[in-house]
Amino acid sequence: IFTFSWDVKMDWGLGDVNYGFLRKRLLFRHRGFYYWVMFSNLILRFSWTLTLTPFAIFTNKQLYQTMVVPLIAFLELFRRFQWALLRVEWEHMKHSAAGFPSAPVFFDNERERHERAKNLGDEPSLLLESLLMVIGLLAVG
Repeated sequence: IFTFSWDVKMDWGLGDVNYGFLRKRLLFRHRGFYYWVMFSNLILRFSWTLTLTPFAIFTNKQLYQTMVVPLIAFLELFRRFQWALLRVEWEHMKHSAAGFPSAPVFFDNERERHERAKNLGDEPSLLLESLLMVIGLLAVG
């Protein structure tokens, strides 16, 4: 219940009683979408508890392992997708309210490349950057 409340209030910026447990500014047109995400997030947060239930109650072991467990895993992915969608929307809303035209995106662009070249001296080559990224990924992996 605590993590659900945290998702709604802190991660999504929803839960304002004056706006029907939503917020004043919404990016998605249909209000029902927000209610659906809140409801499904609450229900799906508890779906993992089905894995604690003895499988003999439901059906045989084979059907449980091949159907129920993968379904629960898929539903958790679906819940996290919905969470991420509203989390990104809320960050966009906070940044646009603070005067930014949109949420900052950390992709490589001319301004970033210029700043990096100014800080590092000469602009590093793409090959060197790629090689360092591969080495870093291999070291982490």
